[in-house]
Amino acid sequence: MSLPNIFQLHILIPWIISMAVGILVGGTPGLTATMAVALIVPITYYMDPLAGLAMILGVSFTSIFAGDIPATFLRIPGTPASAAAVLDGFEMSKKRERFACSYYRSNMLSHRGSYRCTITYNNCSPLSKICLEVYKFSILLAWYVWA
Repeated sequence: MSLPNIFQLHILIPWIISMAVGILVGGTPGLTATMAVALIVPITYYMDPLAGLAMILGVSFTSIFAGDIPATFLRIPGTPASAAAVLDGFEMSKKRERFACSYYRSNMLSHRGSYRCTITYNNCSPLSKICLEVYKFSILLAWYVWA
């Protein structure tokens, strides 16, 4: 797979839709990013794997970021990850520094997201090979024990 494969319409449209869902879920207090991912996963079973992964990542990252919106303006964290934004974000919004708070938070989240994606991309293939070998060994062991 290469980078241009990501920018095809059958991947971009579900990705953008999932980001909109993530903003709605993250901005609603009481709903979490994990809950949004759990709601999106059954939909991804019937999709192209790359589009499904894009949907899961889109809803996950945007719901975590959107949880800062009510945390900053209403002092109610939208997601548990936004609990710290209540402490400093609401104080900054009272001082009319709303956009600075959103900028710093989005900048931090984008760096963390880039780091997570890089780690996942670099480690996914070796880990999948190890898992397949362990699976083969466990089947062989089960056959030996139960036969």
